[in-house]
Formats: sequence, structure tokens, C-alpha cells
Amino acid sequence: MLENIGVELSTASDASLIVASYPLMTMLLELAVLRTRMPPLRVCGVLLATGGAALVVRNGAEVGGGARWSGDVLLLLGGLVWAGYNILGKHAGRGQDAVRLTYHQTVAGAAGFLLASLLEAGDWRLPGATASALLAYLAVACSVGGFLLYNYGLRRMTSSVAVNILNLVPVFGVLGAVVVNGETVRLPQLCGGLVIVAGVALGLMERRHTATAPVVAGTGSR
Repeated sequence: MLENIGVELSTASDASLIVASYPLMTMLLELAVLRTRMPPLRVCGVLLATGGAALVVRNGAEVGGGARWSGDVLLLLGGLVWAGYNILGKHAGRGQDAVRLTYHQTVAGAAGFLLASLLEAGDWRLPGATASALLAYLAVACSVGGFLLYNYGLRRMTSSVAVNILNLVPVFGVLGAVVVNGETVRLPQLCGGLVIVAGVALGLMERRHTATAPVVAGTGSR
């Protein structure tokens, strides 16, 4: 809800930039709640990817009024909620099947949206064929499919590393704009996309190095 309303009030450029800050929110929340140690390489990867996202969207920023700032605040709050989801989702998913976990969170999320939709009951309209197809794709591919894959991945890495991959969202957004809308990509945006990929790869490189590090004799097994 926070993200949907925030995007409506703000701009797509602001939303892309704020989404790129979500890994930082997750990292800070892990430090505050779980006292998790963040290796320097992972921190550098998150900061690098966030800086790349800023390059992607900075030329597209638009000047807005008070509504835009309200939307930005809602997007930031949505980021804090998302960071909390990553931490709680990893804890709740321990020993649980990813399909079952996705099912329960989808049912709970749908119930929450049904209650929230009552606030807009006066604007309800019967969707046409195109809108129905888009809603089906949103529900099956983006929501159920996306979260199912995300839950599988979240079980195999720390939440801060997992959410770092979200920095690829602006890159896919630019690719979608080119393929679907026929937009032209500027050189700063292309450079920013490459920086984002580099930051994500840096964070994953730290994870792989940690996972393959040999166990010192006498430390026991996990």
C-alpha cells in the first residue's frame, strides 16, 4: 500500500532511487535488531549498487510539489517495511517449505488488501479484458511467482545480500522502457546500470567467499 500510493504521489524516478536505498535500510535494521556483522566487502557492494541506481535515475528526476515529497516519505516507509519483511521472512522460513510459506503470506496479504480496498469502494469499476489480463499477470507472475522465487533465494543467503539484488530493479526498468516503450537510454543511465551490476556482483562475491571458506579444526559444525 505504501509503495503503490507513494508511486502515485511521487515520480517514477524518485521511486526507483528510493527502492535502491532498500538494501541500506535492511543492513541498518540488521545492525540494530540482530547485531549482525557486516563485512566491509558487502557494505561496499551495497553502497556501490546504490550509487549506480542514483546514476540511472538522476537525469530523469522531475520537480514536484508537496505531493511528491509525501510520496517520497511513503516510499521510504515502505522500504522500512520491506526491510522488516526480509528479516522476519528469513526467521519464519527456517525449516519451512518455500511454497507453504508463500501460500500463507499471499493469503494474509490478500486479506489485508481486501480490507484496504474498502477505502476506495466508491471508485470500484468492473475491469475490462486488458485490465483483467494485467491483474492476472500481476497476481500469478509478479506476486506469487516473484515471492516464491524470492523465498527460495532468501533461505540460502543473508537478508542484506538478498535485498541487494533489488538494485537490479532500475536496470530492468530501463530495459523494459526501451523494449516496450521505445525509449532511448542515455549514456549516464547505461553507466549507472553497469555500476549496479558491479555492486550486486561484489555483494554476492563476498557471500560465495564466506560460504566456501574452510572450517577451522576444533570449531565444530553448524
